[in-house]
Amino acid sequence: MPSRRRAIAVCVSAAATLLLCAALLCVAVLLSAPPAALPFVVAIGVGCPVWAAWELSPSIAVLRAGRKRRAETLDLDALEEMRRHLERLPETHHPLGL
Repeated sequence: MPSRRRAIAVCVSAAATLLLCAALLCVAVLLSAPPAALPFVVAIGVGCPVWAAWELSPSIAVLRAGRKRRAETLDLDALEEMRRHLERLPETHHPLGL
């Protein structure tokens, strides 16, 4: 599993690869690329994002696990403050006598 920093770098590079390949395909269409170059342009424009996405699954898993781990940790100061606040509340009897 990659580290958190590496996972972020993989996600950013995959997004950059996608944008650059989309730009390459748009330029090839708009500027009428030579017919001999079109197979290479299409292979690069489709193949590179697929290759970049190959590494995304473990990276996204690392990022999600880190977010889940941070959500599970408690702020001990806030917990202690809440307990002090609850201790100051007066005890009341149940309205139905339960």
